[in-house]
Amino acid sequence: MLEEPMDRNFAIFNIKDEDRQRADAGFLRRFGQEVFDREISPIHKAGIMSVFHNPPNKWTTWYVETVAFLVNERR
Repeated sequence: MLEEPMDRNFAIFNIKDEDRQRADAGFLRRFGQEVFDREISPIHKAGIMSVFHNPPNKWTTWYVETVAFLVNERR
């Protein structure tokens, strides 16, 4: 029986290192190092909860949705 997919806001808290690495690699391919350093690196340094400290933008939205997809793919 397949489990129901996690909501993206819940899935982000179930991130594992492998999911983060895959999301990081996809982000870097799509948007580049400069945008990664500005938008995603601070989230890694401050912890995943910090994704909620600022309004979403196209980069953080893409990252959260990708992580949610990867977490649900693993389930």
